[in-house]
Amino acid sequence: MTASSSPPLPPPPQLSLSTEKTVTVRGVHRKTDSSMGLAEKYVNICKTVRISFKNCGYDLRPRAGAGLWLVPLVPTALLLATVKQILRGGEKLSHAYFATTIVSCGLLMTTILYILRFMPRGHRIENYYLGLPAIATLVVLLFTQNGFILSLFGGLLSSYGVLSGLPTLLTLAPSCFSIGEAVIVVHGLVILLYSSAVNFSHLAFSHISLLGGMEMTYDVATVIVQVGMLCVFATLLALYVSPILRIPPLFYMVWGGAAVTTVVVLHGLLGGSPLLWIMMMVTRDHVTLHLFLWWALFCLVGVLFVIWQVNRNQKATTSQRKIFHILAVFVFASGIVWAPDILYLGSAVCFAIFLVVEAVRLYSVPPLSFILSHGFILYGDEKDTLFSLTPLYLLAGLAAPLWLTPLNTIPIPPSQLLPYLSGVLTIGIGDTAASYVGSKYGRRKWKGSNRTIEGTIACFLSQAVFVLLGAVFGLLTGDVLSFMKAFGAIAITSLIEAKTSQVDNVVLPLIFYIMTY
Repeated sequence: MTASSSPPLPPPPQLSLSTEKTVTVRGVHRKTDSSMGLAEKYVNICKTVRISFKNCGYDLRPRAGAGLWLVPLVPTALLLATVKQILRGGEKLSHAYFATTIVSCGLLMTTILYILRFMPRGHRIENYYLGLPAIATLVVLLFTQNGFILSLFGGLLSSYGVLSGLPTLLTLAPSCFSIGEAVIVVHGLVILLYSSAVNFSHLAFSHISLLGGMEMTYDVATVIVQVGMLCVFATLLALYVSPILRIPPLFYMVWGGAAVTTVVVLHGLLGGSPLLWIMMMVTRDHVTLHLFLWWALFCLVGVLFVIWQVNRNQKATTSQRKIFHILAVFVFASGIVWAPDILYLGSAVCFAIFLVVEAVRLYSVPPLSFILSHGFILYGDEKDTLFSLTPLYLLAGLAAPLWLTPLNTIPIPPSQLLPYLSGVLTIGIGDTAASYVGSKYGRRKWKGSNRTIEGTIACFLSQAVFVLLGAVFGLLTGDVLSFMKAFGAIAITSLIEAKTSQVDNVVLPLIFYIMTY
């Protein structure tokens, strides 16, 4: 089933909500219960849209709601970062980032219109409205001097990236995503594609050697990330289309060719060797080198722990899975504070490696497929059905602030550091504390959830203590306004962690980031 067709939709459910009126002794008091009414209406709309998606042949993740509230998260994060950069002077806001934000707004409009197609017939929009975001995005990009080709490409991506990408993802990965989770993935892929196109065109026609200016570490790292990720996704597409490439000799030859292609393309775009540049950045000072060695040690510990668990052939408990959260806290907390540019590049490289490893497991390519398959069985949870998404979600949630925000100042000043720690706080510290305390000492559960109130309290307190310690050691600002903003975001994300059925590893960092940036 494709996005262009208009499949039959179920009869419209009763979405109207009655407004109660109560009469008091001293007069007439109208009780609208607007907040409760909006919540109930949202729940009903989510149920309607979810049923419509399922009736159209899309298998959504079981035991998860539609997650429509996730739809604006990524565009909102980009728009907020852009506005803040402009308010701070805008001198370091790149044209590529600004154009990508415009495309993300077009993606948001298209997604909303697309979802409205799955509403009851009386509320559904006509198909021709779906082209309006493309036109609007094209006009705005032209107005901001992006050039006709890039503007046209951005306009097409803002509409057809959703109209074709969302149905394709839900078809290729049945029962893996809720609607909102799939939207986040599609938005991320489209944003990667368009920002890469803008950067590549700029480098190709400007004849600028980025490697000539060693202070531009973030720009160089961004190009390396974009070329590498596009080569990985192109290789995954080739493996999906051509089963013959999954045979062990050809499989590794294809990935070797992808690696060589990445290096060659980067050499042409950057005007020098990307491998030598990475080595120079890692060894630029003692702090960065020591950090890199510690990160390598933590990665080795994680791999050895997986091998040990596989040899025991025992299903990993929730507490055992949180060990990876603890290791990730050490890596990302230290990296964000002292070497955010290296961590930005390293996290993207690890994400690409995870994708390659998942391809090895999915296509049962020896010699690693056996241990990977057993690890999937022992460490997978209810979110891991066809694909092993949990490690990808964890890494993406921790690195999302770095991927979404330009690193204009290295190291990051204390007044701007808190949003970058969104993933570390919410899923590295808060979610880990909630899981441990809730499973060990939890007695009272939230209504309609298997999460405990004791776990939520631990989630809040652990993050609050981390923020206070950061202020004591001068890593974070310690004024009253900063504390109020931090504690407010911690409280809201802790409640969301307790109640949501969506993937908290991705959702919580985005919410915290938006509230604190």
